[in-house]
Parts: sequence; C-alpha cells; structure tokens
Amino acid sequence: MKTFTFIKFLLIAFVANLMLGSSAFAQITQVAGSPQNATTTGTLLTITKPSGLAVNDVMIANIVQSDNDNATLTDAVLNGWLLVEGTDFASSGTSHWHGTILYKVATASDVSAANFGFTLDSDADEGSVGAIVAFRNVDVTGGVTATGAAGGPFDVEPGTISTSANTDISTVTVTGITTATPNAAVVMLGLLGNNRNFNADWQIATGSQALTELYDVPFNTGLDNGIGAAWAIKSSASATGSGTVTLSGNARNGGILVALKAIPVAPSVTLTPAASPQNILIGQSITFSASAFNYAGTGNYTYTWTAAAGSTNASIPAPNPATVGTATNAKAITFSSEGVYKVYVQIARAGATTLTTDTVLVQVNATPAAPNMWASSSTGSQISSFTVINGIYINGPNNIFAPTFPGTTTGGTTTAAIGRNDQGGIVNGFFYWLPNTSTNNGVVEVFAATATGATPTRVGSFDVNGNSTNSLGFVRLGMGPDGRGWILAGDGSTLYLTSFMSDGVNPVTFTTKPVSLTAGSASTFQNGDVAISGDSFLFALANDGNGVTQIFVGGLNVASVELTPVLSLVDNNNAPFVGSVNGVAFDELGNAYVTTAAGLYFIDGATVNGPAATVQCALVRTVSGLQDLASNFFPSGSPLPLTLIDFKGNYRNENATISWSTENMYSFSHFELERSTDGTSFSAITSIGQKGDGLSKAQYQFIDNLSGVNNKIVYYRLKMIDIDGKFKYSNIIVIRKEQGTSDKMSIYPNPLRIGVNATVSFTSSTSKTVNFNVFDMSGKVVLTQQSKVAQGNNSVTIKSMDNLTAGMYIIRANDGENSMSAKFYIVR
Repeated sequence: MKTFTFIKFLLIAFVANLMLGSSAFAQITQVAGSPQNATTTGTLLTITKPSGLAVNDVMIANIVQSDNDNATLTDAVLNGWLLVEGTDFASSGTSHWHGTILYKVATASDVSAANFGFTLDSDADEGSVGAIVAFRNVDVTGGVTATGAAGGPFDVEPGTISTSANTDISTVTVTGITTATPNAAVVMLGLLGNNRNFNADWQIATGSQALTELYDVPFNTGLDNGIGAAWAIKSSASATGSGTVTLSGNARNGGILVALKAIPVAPSVTLTPAASPQNILIGQSITFSASAFNYAGTGNYTYTWTAAAGSTNASIPAPNPATVGTATNAKAITFSSEGVYKVYVQIARAGATTLTTDTVLVQVNATPAAPNMWASSSTGSQISSFTVINGIYINGPNNIFAPTFPGTTTGGTTTAAIGRNDQGGIVNGFFYWLPNTSTNNGVVEVFAATATGATPTRVGSFDVNGNSTNSLGFVRLGMGPDGRGWILAGDGSTLYLTSFMSDGVNPVTFTTKPVSLTAGSASTFQNGDVAISGDSFLFALANDGNGVTQIFVGGLNVASVELTPVLSLVDNNNAPFVGSVNGVAFDELGNAYVTTAAGLYFIDGATVNGPAATVQCALVRTVSGLQDLASNFFPSGSPLPLTLIDFKGNYRNENATISWSTENMYSFSHFELERSTDGTSFSAITSIGQKGDGLSKAQYQFIDNLSGVNNKIVYYRLKMIDIDGKFKYSNIIVIRKEQGTSDKMSIYPNPLRIGVNATVSFTSSTSKTVNFNVFDMSGKVVLTQQSKVAQGNNSVTIKSMDNLTAGMYIIRANDGENSMSAKFYIVR
C-alpha cells in the first residue's frame, strides 16, 4: 500500500457540509419520442411507449371516448396508472363524450415495454383517441398526488375538467391553478366533442404566457372527437389565471390544467482549480475562483477564504472576507513558504445555508539546491542532469559528460542504460552505463565514472544469456539503495536478471537470479527501464513501441523474482504512448518520472482509473533524444496504493461479520478495523496484519459481537497503514441491528460527493448472490456489480461510484426472486 508523495494527498478526504433544500429547481424537460397518440373504435386503446422514456419520467395520458346510444361511459384504465380526473365533458342528445386524464411515474418495466394498452368502456364504440406525453426532472415524490396527498409528482393538486357546458364554441377555457414552487411545468390538456383542430395560441392568463403545443389529434370517426395539449415552464410560484386556446371551428369541449413539480437542486459550492495537489514553487501564486450555485436567500454573498499550512498562512489579497453581489469570487493567492496548504472558502448569504467548498491542497516546494535526476540524452551521446520537483520542471537536460567505452568488446558508442549510486553521498555518486548495441550475442558490458565523468572505466562484462547467442535488444540498468546494480535484459521471448555490487570504478562481480512474469509477455520488453525502491522492489518499465506501456513490480529479496504487471501508462492526452518509452526513476520525494521519445513525464497518481490500473502521465518537458532516466534516490514504496477489492458487512444473531479482500499491497503494515456508533467518532477494535505476499488477492474477516452495543446502527471503516506509518481510510459501511424487510434498501451516504463510494444496506432471508444495477435518469445502466451476501442484515460497498457524475440515480438490487431499489444523489 505504500505510496509515492503524489498519492499521499489522495489519502485525506475533505468533505464539505451540504444541505439539501433551496429555492432552485431543475428544469423539467419533455422526453424524447413523446408525445405518442393512437385511435380506436374498439375497447382497447394501444399507445406506443415514448422512445426516450426513462425510470422516474412522469407520463400523462389524455383520452377521449365517445358513444351515441346514451350510455354512461366510465374512465379508461390501465393497471398502475392513476386517475387525475375523469368525467363526461360533453353530450348532445344520446351522444356522450368522456374525458380521462391519467398519470404514471415510469418504472423499469415501463421503460422496457413496447406500448401501453388502456381498457375503454364497452360502450365506447363510436371512436376513441388518446395520447401520452412524458416529462423528465420531475420531483416524483416531493410534490402531491392527484388527490392532494403528499408524495406525488404534482406541484399543486390538479384542477377539475372545465367544460363548455354542452355548448359548441370556438374557445377552450379552463380554470386556473396556483403553482407552489418555481419552475413548475404547467400542462394544459384539451378535450373535444368534434374533430376540430386546436390553433397554436395556447396560453395562461397570468402574464399572457404562451404555452408550447405538444399535440393536436382530431379524430374523424362515428362520433367525431379530438384531443390536444400544450405546456410551459412557470418560472415563479403564482396563479396561472385561466388557460385558453382557440379552435378551428365550434365544438363542445373541456380542459384541465396540471402542474408538475421540478426536482429541487441542492445548493452547492465549488473551488477551482479543484485538483489536489496543486504543485508550485515557493513565491508563486495560484488564482482560485469560488462559486455558489442555487443559493436561496437574498442580497450579497460573503466569501471567507482560508489558505494555510498549519500555523503558516498564505497571502490572500484583501478584502477577506469579501462581500460582493456576485455568485463568484476570485483570489490570486501567493505562497511564500514551503509546505502543504489547505485552501477552502466558506460562502454565506442571508437566508441561505452557509456552505464550505471542498479543500484543495497546494504543495509548495523549495527549489532543489542541486540536480536530482540523470538522463541519457542527445540520443545516448551525453549523460546529463535534470532538476525537477513534484512534477515541476526547473532546468535540464544539462550535459555533464559524454560517456565513453574504453576497452569495449561489443562496439557500443552510445548508451541507453544508465544508473548512479549514492557512494560518497548523493552529489558524489558514481555513474554506471551500458553500451547500446544490437549485435552483442548476449554479452553485457558495464562502464563506470565519477560524478563528473572522470576516470571512465570498463568495470565488468557478463554473458547474460549463457549458451544462447541471441542478441539482447532490451538491456536496462537500475541501481539499488545498497549500491547493487540490477540489469534486466531480454531477447523478445526470455527475460534475464543479473546484478553486481558497485564499487566506484573498481571491477565488479556478476550474480544471476531467475526472473519470470506472472502475467503479460516478454515481447513487451522492447524498450523500457528499471528502478529499485528503498525496500528492494524492482520496478520494470516495459514498452513495445506500438502503444503498450506497462510497469511490472517484483520483490528482489527472494530466490526467484516474479514480475507482476500493475500499471498501464498513457500520455498527457490519455492516449497510448507513440514510440519508445525508455526510462523510469524516482526523485527524493518518492515521485516517479518516465522518459519517452517526446520528453520527460511525471506519473500522476490522481489519474489512476480504478481496476484498469491505468495511469495518465503529465508532460513535464518536451525534449527529444532522451534514451534513459536514472536517479540515486531510493524511496520505500510503489506508485500504487493498496487495492481494496471489496468491503462489506453482515449482521446476524448479535454478530457483525466484517469482510474485505485486497491485492497489490506494497510495504504494507496492517489493518485497523474501526467502529463508531454515530458515524463520526471512530475507535479501533482490532488490528490485522497482511496475509501472503501482498500482491495476490487475500481475504480478511472479523466477527464483532454487538450484544453489548445498544445502538441500533453501527458504522465500520478500515484504516490501512503502511510500514512508515502513513495510512488511508476505506469508505464507511453501515450495519443495522434491527431486522428489516426484504424489499427495503438504503444507501449511505446520501447525497454523496463526486469521487466517493457508497454502501447499500438491506436484509436477506438467505445467503445468495445479488445483482446491483445503477440507472441514470435516462434509464441507462451506468454501473453493475454482483455481490454474495449472507442471511441477515447486509452492508455492501458499491464500487466505482466514484466514477459517476453529479445527478440523481436509482440503484436496484435483484436476487432473481425479489427486487428493491433506492434513489440517491451525487453532488459536487
């Protein structure tokens, strides 16, 4: 789990307070593929499903039935659809026209349906017409139902169907309603006892606000009829006044106004740039911008800025606090001292909840006093220096000396493999290099010189591949913390590992050690390099020249070295590297760098993409002609954090069983399982050491007896600790002691921040496998997971939620027999 400096900033989470509830509401939109309409002279009206329908969209059906034998018509019905209003809106002698308005909140079953079949009155044999229109971003449970009860999608209880009192007239007029919240969607539905057209002049009286026509469906049948609808967003909560629309001719008619409630948008705040850490040098400045979104209240905003590293404050321009009339405030903050600064802003406004932005970390670095990285440059004809710190370029490449090859037997004139020990101190370490040859028959020569390039000497030669006469196209050198040089070589099909103990420019003795790959191919090792960590792990960079670039890791303190691929590297544009990637080295802070045909890159651990283990490298300096990279700094650790594959819990018979699995653990010390009864204050209840070699998948379990814990909800998290004391926390899982029902599921936390995983809690009657699907508001499945659960109360971590963007989602769990779901929000 041991990590480089660029990873350690990921180990601390700073979560801002967030309160739901605001005067801001999302914009309701019309669903693509709606409306859909249909006609019939039978007793089943089948309307095609709107093509863009998604879970939680609200559908409104408008249906007119007609009959000429004086029958009393009943409402159209379909299981699951709820009645808004139904009535005979017109009659003439024995002829009757009946209008029905229905609604439904779309489920996954609706989304997968092809159509909707409404059952009509058996006497509706003179022709019926209907249409469905669907809307998105409706607060489906935060409004009222059609009867005015809480828990429905309507902003206000719908009105009743207004009629023309059995008079043929050319205007439809409906009674107004009063909306309760801003941005409600006002929908006017029209019903006709004739096959007239609606003119496109729908409006509501207040402000003479025009409505956009949704559909106009006249039906020329045995007893002519028709329907129409229009809508608009009403920006403020107030009375609509009457709704009106004119017709192409006179007709008995009716109509109704309904209003759908928009999803309230949570107030939020941002601070940009948002990425942590921001790396700069002492004396440099960063311009930050803080913004408030969807704040309630009135008047000015007050921004209180903080930028501090412990008791050391950065220079924030006055005024601070800043009270301004805009929802954005910017400051150019200057950092005059070395350290890790926390930058955040508290934003307040009268009548609104005060929120604090996420914290951005700023790593302020002192300029290194001397060069700290070495390169084979000028196409291998120079050994040169770079000065870098935390991915910041300072200078280089600066030529130190031209490598020579006195006494060579392989004919090399340039080098693509260099190393440097720390014999006599960092600045006095000796250089070592290998000639770049293509016809070496497996023989590797090692040359050495002082820190200035003086006394170049051939210190040794070794036939790496023994009896084979294959030439080695891949030959790379890395120096270890004890002064031992490690040579990894390959001919495209076989890898070889050889080492020697350096001793200035004195002769060396070579020792071989078996090496193999646990996965991947030796053919990838066409270009690359090796670097050795302070805890004796070999990091092998392999590149095939055709877009595949990997880092393999293996421990050296074993009889036979096994290299495991743990990372794939991509460039600063998140694309495969083009051409050779030929060098890797660490700096004194434990950061990793690579060289390519294009220049010097910094490995940015913040871009690790979950289980794919892909790392995006940041371009530090464009330089051509680089052949290799080296340093004589030997940090303990690897560029990967421990991989926590899963973390879950189960409660049964007074015992909470907490289990987790891991892999890719480097320089890892132990786990501490922590428990809390309030979700805030945690304390360790057990300590568990690493299992196995740390690289392979390992399973862990702890049973916690809760018979003495009175709280009904208990929280757990893992503290994962390196051998140097650095640590990070897992997400929190929630154990509920009370037995729940098998159709209820909760999610914690909710809402959750972007970049955070969550856990779901539910009760299972038996041990089984549960399939989880997360849907976005378009109905698209954006995440799937399968987990095994035990009988009792379960808490399961849903992985990869940290890849989802802000918005509302539905998570559904299905075990083949039962299904349960929960709604959750992800916020900035």
